[in-house]
Amino acid sequence: MDAEAIVQGGGLVMSGALVAKVGDWFMGWLRTRNQKTEIAPDPLNVKNEKKPVYVTVGECNRRMCEHDQRIAKLDDEIKRSNAAVIAKLDELDNRNEERAQQTHRRIDPLIQELGSVRGKMDFIEKAALQATMGGKK
Repeated sequence: MDAEAIVQGGGLVMSGALVAKVGDWFMGWLRTRNQKTEIAPDPLNVKNEKKPVYVTVGECNRRMCEHDQRIAKLDDEIKRSNAAVIAKLDELDNRNEERAQQTHRRIDPLIQELGSVRGKMDFIEKAALQATMGGKK
């Protein structure tokens, strides 16, 4: 009988442990079910912090005129800036063109001199060729 008592007692311990485990699981589920999860910042809840400001038609027109004047002023400033940039680019282009012309004026005499030397060298080369080939016959 002692063996049977041990087996029955072991069964009770096992079933008690199982009941305790199921109870723990159930209590944890109840805790999470009753807790509210808060998402911060809340993307769905829209709060109006400021009351809307209504303006009259006259005030709206005045503000639009002010806005149009500011845009026109900015547009004029941009046009003036663009004109200044274009003028500076034209000035730089003219200076570069003049610099290129001055460089060509300095190089032109050298090219002419090299051309005359080459003509003389052609004459000497022909004479040397004729002399090495036996001269006149």
